[in-house]
Amino acid sequence: MKKKLLLISLISILSLSQPCKAGRWKNFKAWFSKTILRQRTSQKLPSQEYDDGKSKKEIKNLSKYFSVNNFDQVLKDINSKNPDTIKDLDYVGFHGNTLLHLAIEKKNEDLCLALLENNANISRKNNEGNTPLHTAIERCLQRKDKVYLGIIIKILTYDSSEIKVCTIKNKNELHAINQAFDLGEKNTTLRNNIIVLLGEHILEKDHIYDAPFRKEIENLPVMKLKMNSNQGDYDAKNFIDE
Repeated sequence: MKKKLLLISLISILSLSQPCKAGRWKNFKAWFSKTILRQRTSQKLPSQEYDDGKSKKEIKNLSKYFSVNNFDQVLKDINSKNPDTIKDLDYVGFHGNTLLHLAIEKKNEDLCLALLENNANISRKNNEGNTPLHTAIERCLQRKDKVYLGIIIKILTYDSSEIKVCTIKNKNELHAINQAFDLGEKNTTLRNNIIVLLGEHILEKDHIYDAPFRKEIENLPVMKLKMNSNQGDYDAKNFIDE
């Protein structure tokens, strides 16, 4: 009722400056377009930081991929090698997230794998400075969900000497293992599985990670326990299969 009264009052005020009906309607449409529609259309589209000169129309079309409801279509487009989708896999959306960040956030393993197989960037940071690996670790520990261990393994598969994903730091100056320590205080079993998983990757990839960093990881208590244990108490792969 209040909205109706407000609208009637508004039209009455506008009519003072426009004596004819057509003029009143035109004046009202101008006001509506200027105030209401502008507010709606001014909502932020995905970040244009990496837009490569894309037009607003192209950005709008891309923004549909950042909806969870469209993940199935995105996966279908990737698997069918749709060139328009493939070239925009690393487009940055809301909060600086790429499609890979969002696929991890929503625990969509199939989309994660498809994105990785098509060279999605695993080192790109969102607005929090988190790479997809940081995001997977954070969600794994916050949600206590071992499915994310599988996603972490997939990400590590695409690590390289050019990327060194385990050394990349977020805004809190935490690389992946430090983040696991920081977030995993209340879930030591899951935390240790993540650390062992990352640690084994780092120690095995001597062509990617330099000796000082590998030595630092090797000296972590949980890594020493793992290497000296005959029972494999912190075997991440066993944890996944439980």
